[in-house]
Order: sequence, then C-alpha cells, then structure tokens
Amino acid sequence: MLFCQGSYLFQTMKWASFLCCLGLTLMLSGVETHKSFRDAMPSGRSQLLARSHVSSVRNHQTLQGWQSDNNTWNENLYPIWKTNDSKWKNYWRGGKVIAHLTSDSPALVGSNVTFSVTLQFPRCQKENKNGDLVYDDNCKSDSSVFPGEFVYNWTSWLEQYGWGVCSNILRCNVFPDGKPFPFHHDWRRRNFVFVFHTLGQYYQKTSSSSATISLNTMNITLGTHLMEVAVYHKRRYRNYIPVATVTTLFDVTDKIPFFVQISQKNDVNIFDKVFIKDLKVIFDVRIHDPSNYLKNSNVSYKWDFGDSRRLASNSSVVTHTYTRVGKFHPQLTIRAIIPVPCGPVTQTPFPFTSESTTASATTTEQMTSQTTRDPTTMTSQTTPFTVTPSLPTTFAIKTSTRTAIPTSAATETSTETKTSLPTARFPQPAGCQLYRYGQYNTSLIIVEGITSVSIVQVTSVVEVSASQVTNAIMEFVVTCQGGIPTDVCTIILDFSCTTTKDVFCDSVPPADKCQLTLQRAFNQTEPFCVNITLSDGGSLAATSTLVSIGKGGFLNW
Repeated sequence: MLFCQGSYLFQTMKWASFLCCLGLTLMLSGVETHKSFRDAMPSGRSQLLARSHVSSVRNHQTLQGWQSDNNTWNENLYPIWKTNDSKWKNYWRGGKVIAHLTSDSPALVGSNVTFSVTLQFPRCQKENKNGDLVYDDNCKSDSSVFPGEFVYNWTSWLEQYGWGVCSNILRCNVFPDGKPFPFHHDWRRRNFVFVFHTLGQYYQKTSSSSATISLNTMNITLGTHLMEVAVYHKRRYRNYIPVATVTTLFDVTDKIPFFVQISQKNDVNIFDKVFIKDLKVIFDVRIHDPSNYLKNSNVSYKWDFGDSRRLASNSSVVTHTYTRVGKFHPQLTIRAIIPVPCGPVTQTPFPFTSESTTASATTTEQMTSQTTRDPTTMTSQTTPFTVTPSLPTTFAIKTSTRTAIPTSAATETSTETKTSLPTARFPQPAGCQLYRYGQYNTSLIIVEGITSVSIVQVTSVVEVSASQVTNAIMEFVVTCQGGIPTDVCTIILDFSCTTTKDVFCDSVPPADKCQLTLQRAFNQTEPFCVNITLSDGGSLAATSTLVSIGKGGFLNW
C-alpha cells in the first residue's frame, strides 16, 4: 500500500514537471497569446479610474450593437503600440496626430449621450473632399511643405484594393475582430477605423477624420464612466497603423441636468450674485437635453424665492422682485413627467458588483454633430449643470384619473405671486408616466441700487454766438431713484447716438439724495446725443437726450 501511494506521487510530480517545461518551451519559442480588445485599449485606465472615482463595472448589461472586449484583436492587421513605444515618434509625416474626444454628458438616464472624435493633423495638413491628406494651399511658411501635394495619397490604390475588388477577405476591409466593413457610398473617404470602448464592450466604425456615435443610456449604470477610443489609419492594403488614442469621462444620472441663468437689467457684475432691490430678477432655467429626450414631457418648475414667496409654473423663465435688502436663498424643484407605455416597470440599474441580467441599449451613428445654445450672455450670471441626489426617482405609475391638465395650469406664465403659497402643487396628468426630478439652490444678496435716472432740466450757462462756439456750456440737472451714486459719466455722441465725440467721468460727493448738476462744454454748433450714466459700484442706470447748440445758446432738448 505504501508502495502504491509512493508510485502515484512520483507519477504526479513527473507530469507536473513535464507541463512546466512545456510551458517554458512555448514561451521561449516565441509563441504569442492572442490579445483581446481590452488589451488593445489606451493604457493608464486603472490610474484614471482611481483618480476620478470612475465606475469599473465590467459585467455590465449588453449594449446593442456592441461586443464584449474579451473578443480577440487581430494584432497582425492592427498592431498595438505601447505608450512609450519608439514607433510613435516617426509614424506620421510632419508631426503627431491628436484626437479630441467630446461628449454631451451629463445624460439623463433614458436619453442618448453623443460622443464625437475629431483628428487634428500636424501643421499645414488637411483632409480634402476626396479623403486625401494634402498640404494646405494657404500654409507656405515652411520650405519643406509643397502646397496642394499629398501628405498621404491612400486613395491611389483603392481601385485595386478598395471595396469589392480585394480577394483576401481576411486582410482587406475588415475590423480588428475580423468583421467586414459595412458598405457606405462614401467608402473611399473612410480611411480611418475608430474603436470605441466602455463598460467592457466595444463598438467599431469606419469614417473620415471625424466620427460620431450616440449611445442610449436606458440600461446603463448610474454614475461616471470612461469612454476610450483607439484610431487606426489605413496606410496600406495589408495593414493599419495606430494614429491616436483618447479618453473622456461621461455621467449618467437619474436627476434632470440643468443650469440656471440669473440676470437683472442694471446689474454691473454678472458673477457676484448681487442684485438690486425693487427691480425684477430674471431666472432662466436651461435643461440640458441635447437628444430631446424630454421633448414630449410635461415639465413643471416650483420656485421658493427665499422671501416667503413661492411660484409654481410651466415656464422655464420667471421673474421675481425682492422688496427688501438682505441675503436670500432661492430654491427650485423641476419635475418632468415622461409618457411611457403602461406595463412592467424596469428600474434603472444602480452601481453594482455582481453580475446582472442582460438588457439592451441602443447605439446609433450620427453623421453630423449636435449644436447646443451658448449658455452665456453679457448681462447674466450662469450656474453650472445641477445634478443633485436629494430627490428620489419615481418610476412609471398609472394615475386614477383620465382628465386632461387644467387649462390654467397648462398655460401658466412667469408672473410672480405677491402672496405666500404654503404648498405649490404640480398638475397631475393622466396615463402612465415616468417621473424625473432636479433640484437647485443658490444664495443672492439684495442691495439698494440705482433703478432709474432722469434729466429734469437743461440750461445754457454761456451764450453762444457765431464767433464764440467754443464757449458753449450746458448745465444738466439729473435725478435718480434707488441708491445714491458714487460715479457719473457723460458720453457725448453725434446726433444719431452712434459715434462718440467725448467722454467725461467724475466722482460724486456723498449726499443724502440723488440730485446732480453737471456742466458740459460743447465746441461745435450742431445737434448732439448726450448719455448720462450713474453707478454706485454694484449697479448702474443711464438715460439719454438730444440737444442742439446754435446761435443764442440751447435750442432744443
């Protein structure tokens, strides 16, 4: 019995030694293991995740049209270069190609998030309408550059190795995973291959020097995620070369993303959150919805202005007048009621660590970039996107009533209320809906300010004659409402109020009331436009008038 056990142990050790030697032999003989898409993606991912608290979930729901990054990457056709590889130094004539990756994140779960990649070529290089890289005709400062000539004329061999003429289907017009390129009528211009990678999955497409995709977020885990893109260039028919890699972060949230633009007519500094008493403050809410996910939703706004006055409205723009000075804390709650089919409720996935059931999301290609409105103006104060987790998400429910929204609620305007509203309730529509919320709060300082300026009297101090036009002095009596000014400026323009003739600015001595007497000299006998502006450091107000100087003095006002 002891002999049998010893013999078995000896045989086991013998086989283990054999397998170890075999593995070492294979390694030394140069046999390579297959690389996966995960291996081919940009390096430094773990450092980026640790630095930015990015979701590292790998067992995510399947995104429709995307593939698992465990699939094999054809390294012979699409070589993988490490970040410090010397090949990056001279891979492109004239310098380095830089990829710029942007997204319209944050995205409300259920909407589409769009990613756009644009390649920036070295100086003096551009892509022409045929898809060739040529030297720009307008760039002539470098003697080594020949305007109009090709940087790379990769379309010259397309007749032989282009679409439908290449017989080697394993090496021509295939992606890194071996799948063939889809046919496009503009395939001659699609000389770059873009591989998008996120959540353990990849999506590949051909394009010119820019590419755009949209990804539906319905079943994407809430939180911050990483999108990576690797770009390859069809250098020859037999292989591709890496051109650039780039990464960006995107956010998926169940809170409505938006920003609030606050402005006032006489506001001097649009960033200090200081506004004037007894003058309307404008609150303009801009919901960030580039994919128009909320287009058919019922969006309501509930304001608490912090001075015991509230307002419920269907308008994204409201005004409110603060009647006393001090510090106030306005708050806003946005509710979007999204119509959905009645049926089982599928909840939005939250961050998790274990495997989940397979669901689907949709990826679509967009050939043109999306345009958004500029959120800034010269007379407004803008706050960044607001995505707060303070309100719970309510999923699809069915209400008990079938009546339509009352007309008064559906057409409510941005007029302010002067009475306190203990509860500002939203209208309740019928049917099955999905509820999404967003919340915002800020602090405002209300001060006494100059609300209006008036010129109450204009007189001639020095008589004017044809031979003494340089001594024409006019006296203006100016009053204002609100605060006491500290500075006054007089701008003298031509009669059309477009061309400036002269500017005078002075400090205003302290006073108990706002009444100034200004003397201004005119050196010509002609009509003038006079603008008088008063300011107190936090606000300003202005008024204008037309005057005519002629023989005998002041002629017209």
